Amino acid sequence: MCGIAGVYAPDERRAQAAVAAMTRQLEHRGPDDGGIETIRTVAGQVLVLGFRRLAIIDLSPAGHQPMHDPVTGNWLVFNGEIYNFRELRAELNQLGETDWRSATDTEVILKAYRRLGERCVERLSGMFAFALWDSNRQRLLLARDRLGIKPLYYAQVSNALVFASEVRALLTSGLVAPDPCLEAVDSYLELGAVQDPLTIVQGVRSVEAGSIMTADPNAFGKRHYWDLALAQGGAEDVTEPAAVARVHELLQTAVARHLIADVPLGVFLSGGMDSSALVVLSRMVGQEQVRTVSVVFDEPECSEEVYSRLVAKTFGTDHTELRLSATDLRDDVEPALAAADQPTVDGVNTYIVAQAARHEGLKVVLSGLGGDEIFAGYASFRWGPRLKRFQHLNPLIRRPLAEAVGWIGARNDGWAKVADWLSGNAGGHPYFLMRQLFGPAAREELIGHCTNGRGGTFEPTLNGQHDPVNEIARFELSYYMRNMLLRDSDAMSMAHGLELRVPMLDDALVEYVVKLPGRFKLAHGQLKPLLAKALSREIPPEIAGRSKSGFTLPFQFWLNGPLCREVEEVLLDREIGGPLREYLSMPAIERIWRRFRSGRGHWSRPWALYSLKKWAELNLRASAR
Repeated sequence: MCGIAGVYAPDERRAQAAVAAMTRQLEHRGPDDGGIETIRTVAGQVLVLGFRRLAIIDLSPAGHQPMHDPVTGNWLVFNGEIYNFRELRAELNQLGETDWRSATDTEVILKAYRRLGERCVERLSGMFAFALWDSNRQRLLLARDRLGIKPLYYAQVSNALVFASEVRALLTSGLVAPDPCLEAVDSYLELGAVQDPLTIVQGVRSVEAGSIMTADPNAFGKRHYWDLALAQGGAEDVTEPAAVARVHELLQTAVARHLIADVPLGVFLSGGMDSSALVVLSRMVGQEQVRTVSVVFDEPECSEEVYSRLVAKTFGTDHTELRLSATDLRDDVEPALAAADQPTVDGVNTYIVAQAARHEGLKVVLSGLGGDEIFAGYASFRWGPRLKRFQHLNPLIRRPLAEAVGWIGARNDGWAKVADWLSGNAGGHPYFLMRQLFGPAAREELIGHCTNGRGGTFEPTLNGQHDPVNEIARFELSYYMRNMLLRDSDAMSMAHGLELRVPMLDDALVEYVVKLPGRFKLAHGQLKPLLAKALSREIPPEIAGRSKSGFTLPFQFWLNGPLCREVEEVLLDREIGGPLREYLSMPAIERIWRRFRSGRGHWSRPWALYSLKKWAELNLRASAR
């Protein structure tokens, strides 16, 4: 896991200065090594590549980047892990590629490109974002993994292309202005995270998941080499017992691959089914001593310590438990929001647990992230199809129903959203209603701007088939997971020089499970039945039989207690918010805060506004100086 940066431009001195600044900004992502390489092109351009290394596999200097292929003259900077690199290396050996200088997956990518060109990306299984200079074609290639686990951002400024692993690194380049993108702010207010390919900074875009971008002096192109909707097409014709057996096999393979490391490794253990499954599977594939890390709270409504301790005791893990209070959190809120690459309503929890893991000497951790998305663990899988039926109601019925629900919504944010949706003011799939933070009217009040910055839409059917469970999975994987969970996990773990891996998002596992009939993944009274059946002999029944409980800090209590003063001061201070403050309506913010304090509003709304203002103050203002 690393940080990469680069500038492709005609001005060599300016490009070198920009990349030097960006690699300094990315040092937290790669404290072990760094490098900068200047490549002069035939057309008179220069490409400057920068790199920061977090050494995980082959800790020797042979893993130094930017890495050069002496046969082709190609150069590569790569962030991530290729979990099938050993298999690919064996294939390349058979093709005569035996001149290896390292044991890294980085060199495997270079040699695979030597043989296959950009089609090599289709053979890579893992999480990755890389920039590769093709010396023969005099072309720069940017690529990102299928699900968008690893980030990569770019901006076209005057006659230069600048790219990096973090938006904040681009802001330090001196080439990108810290101007907020109002469409991105709108998408943040709607769903709690800026939606790809937008970013919070005007003119900066995300390389899209599953895509390749190419640049030369004459052209700039993009193509998708993988698409989730197409992957879901052609449903698996299989019996449920056969599916359960195959999922069991794929889970073992995924975890075995994700355990490959030359440094200390552990598991984030929440006590839920996904993280517990990782502990179980780690033992099954031969990990004799599993190290686990948990964060617990004094508030019993939010703490899962009973379950995490049960798993740790049952499987004899080397367990570390961090007890967190609101008072403790106050010291970490500002550095956590400063570390977030874009504003987020989530992420602070990952910052805390990643800090604890690194403190315990771990350099790699496994997370259960992705399990809820592919195995239908969220309430959205049940409620989405039900709510969709209401879209077909006669307007003469919907209108009075909306009025009745609106009366309840006057005292409850959740019912207010439903009323807005029933009235027709919040269009689209009901998934967006369930994930919605602020509706159109509230966003219009807050920033005077309301657009659809969701980054695209999906067709409701695939190859003439309609499976409502798989439809929700597509939304969850493409919106909530990619733009909030994965982005936050990357930024918050890398803030501590910690590599976070997600075995539940192993390519082969995802591509198999998303095609299975939705009825395999939902069952009355049972959480994630397909996963539970696949591990029925291993997971304790107390874990397999419990209801879903997400890893969320007790903000409902803390915002009314020890964090109240801090949040209120930031929300009501007109001078906080960096360049964003001129767009935010203080009367609207004040109303939202008062509603929460009176017990009628959900904590996520004032927290979202606090996080937005604080993030902009810490990151956009600092970049402007």
